[in-house]
Amino acid sequence: TVCLRDVNAGAGTLVFDGQGNPTTYTPLVLPPGYTFDNIVLRNQARVLGDEPIVVNDSLEVLTGSILTHSTESEAGLSITARRVKVDETSAIDVSSRGYRGGGRDGNTECPGLTLGGLPGAPYRAGASYGGHGSAGSSHPPNPPYGHPAQPVYLGSGGGCSDYGYRGGNGGGRVQIDAGERVVVNGAIRADGGAGNGYDAGSGSGGSIRIDTSLLMGTGAITATGG
Repeated sequence: TVCLRDVNAGAGTLVFDGQGNPTTYTPLVLPPGYTFDNIVLRNQARVLGDEPIVVNDSLEVLTGSILTHSTESEAGLSITARRVKVDETSAIDVSSRGYRGGGRDGNTECPGLTLGGLPGAPYRAGASYGGHGSAGSSHPPNPPYGHPAQPVYLGSGGGCSDYGYRGGNGGGRVQIDAGERVVVNGAIRADGGAGNGYDAGSGSGGSIRIDTSLLMGTGAITATGG
């Protein structure tokens, strides 16, 4: 991680360089009182943005890099900049970073978790968020929540199966406020995860909200259920 700054002007550019060898995710924590002109992720950098990311000019995700947030971070990934760019090899990807599925990653119970971290989809049921998930063997999914015009919540986790297979996590949350433009040639994803075996429920998609003057590019923006 390097800060490049003109000694005479500017707040500098913060660079996360994965050196072409992706490892564990590095938390992006901006100390109070510090503001950068630009933040750049490059060369297969892997970065967690659990605190709001605010830059004067641009955030760029380049050359095989991924920006995400921690699982079940209800604040999600919040980005404020003039410009945001995701190149064709890179992604802002919070897939499976929502509420945990049944039996998944510290959720020792069979129901998947839903809004507020409460028990949601029972065993064999897919998760709900904006609409109903799939019912399994007469077990209804958790009630839907949220509104399409206000995508501000994490996706729910699916229920596990009675064969010990785990439910899929829900999708995470992305909020981007870019006054000038957002260029997506790679992907912005908040997809739900799949259940990992027979009769296990999959997670619901999460949330993506983009406020900008110009949205362009040839990539994908998705919040699909598992």
